[in-house]
This record gives sequence, structure tokens and C-alpha cells, in this order.
Amino acid sequence: MSLKRILTPLPAASAPLRRQAAAMSTAAVTKMNLFTAVNDAMRIAMKTDDTAVVFGEDVAFGGVFRCSVGLREEFGNDRVFNTPLCEQVGAPPRPTTPPRFRRGRRRLVMP
Repeated sequence: MSLKRILTPLPAASAPLRRQAAAMSTAAVTKMNLFTAVNDAMRIAMKTDDTAVVFGEDVAFGGVFRCSVGLREEFGNDRVFNTPLCEQVGAPPRPTTPPRFRRGRRRLVMP
């Protein structure tokens, strides 16, 4: 390929990326920070999919980083609800070990 061909600009009709960039430049742009972007993405997902839910520690109150503010009021308690962290549930009463076999005989021994 020649350098002249590489540097020659393409016409707008044949360049899909240019058309996409031109369409994006005419669209309305909203400035937002990361919290607002995450909240907006969850809101869009919940509006488009009726089976989508948000659950976690304190998400019904806005979450630790305030990313789920207003979702419970908009979508209800059935779709936005609090759940405990797994560390808060508790440990098993004794350590679990995998079953093992005795030597010689193939009899299963549960600890």
C-alpha cells in the first residue's frame, strides 16, 4: 500500500465510523460522574427488563457509594432490596472435609 493511499481521506458516505461520529456529535450529551452513570445504567436495565433486580448491602437506601439512589422508590421493594453480606451469615459448625477412601477396601468413610 502506498503512503498516499493511506493518507487520502475517505468520503463520508463510505466511512461508517465517520457517519457514526457525525451522528454522535449531533446527539444530546449529558455530563455525568461515575455514580450517575452507574445509576443511569441500572435504571435503563430495570426499565427495559422486568425481571431485572438490584440487591445487596444497603442498596435499598442508595448503597455504600450512593449508586442506587431512587431505584427503590421508582421500581418498588420487590425489585430493589437489601441482603446481608456472606460474611455476616456465619460459618459452618465444623470444617467440611471431602470424603475419603480407606486403603485396601473401597469403602467410603465420612469424617
